[in-house]
Amino acid sequence: MMFFTLTLEAVKLSISYISSFLFILIVLFSDFKTSAQEFISPSQVLEEFSNELQNSEQYQDTVHVYLDFIKRLIKRGNYYKADSILQRSEQGFISLGDSSILAELYEHRAFMYKVQRRYPKSLEDYLWLKTYYQRKNDEDALAKVYSLLAEYYRAFSNYELMYKHLMLANDILKKRPLNKRNLAYWNGRMASWFTEYNGNTDSVEFYAKKSLELSIESGDYYTQALALNEIGFIALNLKKNDSLYLENLKESMDIMQELERYRDYVDVANNYIRAITKTDRELALQLLEKIIPLEVENNWYSPMITSLNLIRDQYQHLGMLKEFDESMHKIYQARIDEIQSVNEVAVNDLALTYINQLTEQELQIQEQKTALAEVTAENNQRAFEITAIIALFMSIIALLIYRFNRNISKKNKQLSQQRDKIQQSNLKLKTSLSQQTLLYKELNHRVKNNLSLLTGLVYMQEVREDRNDFKETLGTLRNRIKSIALAHENLYNLESQSKIDFQVYLEGLFRELQNALMDAQKVEITIRCPDFELEIQEAIPIAMIINELFTNSVKHGLKNVNSGQIKVKGYFDQDRAVIEYSDNGCGISKTASKRKNLGLKLVSLLLDQLDATLEDVLPEKGVHFKILIPNPVTDNNG
Repeated sequence: MMFFTLTLEAVKLSISYISSFLFILIVLFSDFKTSAQEFISPSQVLEEFSNELQNSEQYQDTVHVYLDFIKRLIKRGNYYKADSILQRSEQGFISLGDSSILAELYEHRAFMYKVQRRYPKSLEDYLWLKTYYQRKNDEDALAKVYSLLAEYYRAFSNYELMYKHLMLANDILKKRPLNKRNLAYWNGRMASWFTEYNGNTDSVEFYAKKSLELSIESGDYYTQALALNEIGFIALNLKKNDSLYLENLKESMDIMQELERYRDYVDVANNYIRAITKTDRELALQLLEKIIPLEVENNWYSPMITSLNLIRDQYQHLGMLKEFDESMHKIYQARIDEIQSVNEVAVNDLALTYINQLTEQELQIQEQKTALAEVTAENNQRAFEITAIIALFMSIIALLIYRFNRNISKKNKQLSQQRDKIQQSNLKLKTSLSQQTLLYKELNHRVKNNLSLLTGLVYMQEVREDRNDFKETLGTLRNRIKSIALAHENLYNLESQSKIDFQVYLEGLFRELQNALMDAQKVEITIRCPDFELEIQEAIPIAMIINELFTNSVKHGLKNVNSGQIKVKGYFDQDRAVIEYSDNGCGISKTASKRKNLGLKLVSLLLDQLDATLEDVLPEKGVHFKILIPNPVTDNNG
């Protein structure tokens, strides 16, 4: 059975609800535009940070200045700026050792990493906090950490662990019921658990109202705003028409903005917009136009996609077709950017972890070599001393030989132990490298799955479209994404961590393109790229260029050719890689060559990315291009 039930006295409950009612009346009779005050920009915060930093004279003061502004940026949702300051100042915090300052920093950093989906790093900070407070025997703080861990597991839908940590916090709070801030936050997390796990609205409403009551009593405005949002969200899902729940969302928005909790503010604003979208479309549109730039500026993809979907529905209802189409494109772009951002963060964190591990292992090996050298030098010195003693004191030679043998045995034992340690370290290094290779393959597999999902989404939209020009654009986009996905699929299937067999890659790519383009099925394709391997950062742009050339050949060059042929050849020429592409079509007219459509612009950008050139051989018939890549990243010599 759960510990928390309605145990407060009736008088105390009455006072609490009367206070809440009076606060709501104030909000009801105030102009809603008060919440539309201007947001404080990150540049203003950074300017204040710079001024405070200049005024701090001692290092300890400097640490507090860094801590205060890092916390403020994280609460606001300016995660990239907060992370930048963290990287510059982290060593200063670590040098303080186990301290309350470091614990406060790690609590906020763990929250930031959780929102950014950097779950391993977030968990590392939360476990550090758990160990720290257990060592300090600080049960109040430990109860809060368990509640924070419950929210952490909620982030990726592990509701079993979420509930276990809530119960661990509950066990502590049974003994310390006077900490109303912790109780308020715990009740709020229990409301979230019921929302996510079984949808029991009565339980959700009970714990949310309990959280609201306790947060008002303890003066915890942030938890109060979370509880108000939870109550409003329940009413929204149950489609209640009670204006009190609408005012709860309003009040939550006002508190979030007053506290500069802008990331939370946009989440609550989206709930409020959903509630008024049919009754006050003008206000809904005004709010959306206010929060979307804030979401875009800070790369808040999840609420951004929600807001874009809401504003798209508003544009559709108002008949604003141009704005409707633009919002559709923005939604697709936001989804692509979100996937790319998550993958980039995962790759960067993985690479950083791998580099740190290699550095630590290299330092350990160096220390072992130094220790071994010192032992060898010591042995040589002792041998010299023994030899000198034997020469000077022949009378005690037997004793010296005994001591000498004993010392040598001892040193040999030490050398043997050192050798065993080195072998163990080498074994750990091999195991670590094997694990990193597995993680790298898994990362490529996940990237390929995400891109395949994106391809599916684009295809679903393509099927629904009635306009041929937009359908064709979506088809082209799908082929481009597929060419990238194939590269990651090749990396996942091959033993090599980063090199792609271009022959196999192109065969798979052309199969996909022939399936996607009906006219391409009658074209004869010849690929000659033996022993031609490229790094992924070269293979993907080249494959996308060939994708554009192939699409152009099928749609235009070979359109009226009965037996179309396309040839691709790859080889190394001294210090550069060469890829030749040709077809026997009608070629490119001078008028068409002067026009730069999206495909040609993309080819130009991809060439710039590789620092490569596209050479037109100008054949008598069809097209013949050479892609020249200087200094390719490869082990081949030509």
